Amino acid sequence: MSLHNNITVFILAGGKSSRMGSDKGLVPFKGKKMIEHIIATCKSLTNNIGIVTNNPDYNFTGLTLVADVIKDNGPLAGIYSALLNSKTNYNLVISCDMPLLNVEILDFLLQQCDNNHQAFVIKHNGQTEPLCAVYTSDCRDVFKKRIEAEQLGVYHALKDVKCKYVDVSNEPFYSEQAFSNVNSPDELKQLEEVRHD
Repeated sequence: MSLHNNITVFILAGGKSSRMGSDKGLVPFKGKKMIEHIIATCKSLTNNIGIVTNNPDYNFTGLTLVADVIKDNGPLAGIYSALLNSKTNYNLVISCDMPLLNVEILDFLLQQCDNNHQAFVIKHNGQTEPLCAVYTSDCRDVFKKRIEAEQLGVYHALKDVKCKYVDVSNEPFYSEQAFSNVNSPDELKQLEEVRHD
């Protein structure tokens, strides 16, 4: 199933970044801001890209900024905000702190989407990546109910929808580093040293 003409990419950049000490998406990484690496990767898929954030500093990207409509409620609220503002049924949601994510993984994820599920979540080596996933508009009201009940865990919310887990562990383009996220200056330094071809 080809979704490239019927998908919106939303990059979540609404976290507090308390351990990093500054907004993670704006932190320099290998000569660019971290979010710029993700934007460049996503532009290989579509130009329909938005950033979920309440920080006007992201205006430099020239992309649409989507306000986090329910502040300080974590990633689930960010996903809900994205779905609330989307004009497409399928929505690729990515965290802003995975700068080594490659387009082959994302393209493979899109190919696995179908009409029988409401969420499509990357899985690798027993781990799931709900912040590297495709969510359909059907998830919007379901996630809203979870947020209103103050049940903010994304993993728990996935139980309320038909979810397809897409395992990339054995694919030739798989790299564990692709899903390395950065939460602190030490992790940033470690990731800087990873070779990424």
